[in-house]
Amino acid sequence: MDGEKKSIIISFPVKKWQITYEHMWLISGVCAVLGTIILSKLISFLIYPIIWLRYLYPSFIIVWLIFGICLSKLPGRKIFPILFSCAVIISCFPSYVNTVKEEVKIEKALNQTLKITREIGADDRIITDISHLDHIYETASNHYCWTVGEVYYPDTEIEMLSGTEIPKLSFDKSNWLFLSGEPSNEMLFQLRKQNCAVELLTGNGYVGTYQVYIYKVLKE
Repeated sequence: MDGEKKSIIISFPVKKWQITYEHMWLISGVCAVLGTIILSKLISFLIYPIIWLRYLYPSFIIVWLIFGICLSKLPGRKIFPILFSCAVIISCFPSYVNTVKEEVKIEKALNQTLKITREIGADDRIITDISHLDHIYETASNHYCWTVGEVYYPDTEIEMLSGTEIPKLSFDKSNWLFLSGEPSNEMLFQLRKQNCAVELLTGNGYVGTYQVYIYKVLKE
């Protein structure tokens, strides 16, 4: 009929999507990784700073498993894992070996440094130009900053150098210099003005992951 209206209906078949155990496992894995990062950041800010990356390492197992499941869904899933594994081993193994060697070297240097400085006590004073040793505050947020000095020398007074200016020394306590390099001539001159000299304990020490020169200040 001429006056009859006609309509065209276009439909697309949609497959019903259901959450399977596999989907739940993948979602849980992603939440575990992200949750570890978020929780570590919150603990670091609110309670005590932690190196969150080391707590993330176990979660990397989940990341690899998720990646493996994704690979298993690809065409040629039998050959892709073999190729990928070979590529990872070839590209990463030399770097991994070098990292292990460097970490072992630093760990030995740290233990040796702590052994050399084991006589430093609560009544002593450490004078340093290394900021990560100082007990400091962030001026912007007034949030207390954690430093490695609190870990290795928690009860010891730590004072930051102002440039090369040596503060007035009191010998009712032992004084130590933790420097990022050898003392300058100006530092040595200021020490001589206070009738002091320095004894080098180590020029290859490590505190945390930083190399330090450690001197004991002696009264002449």
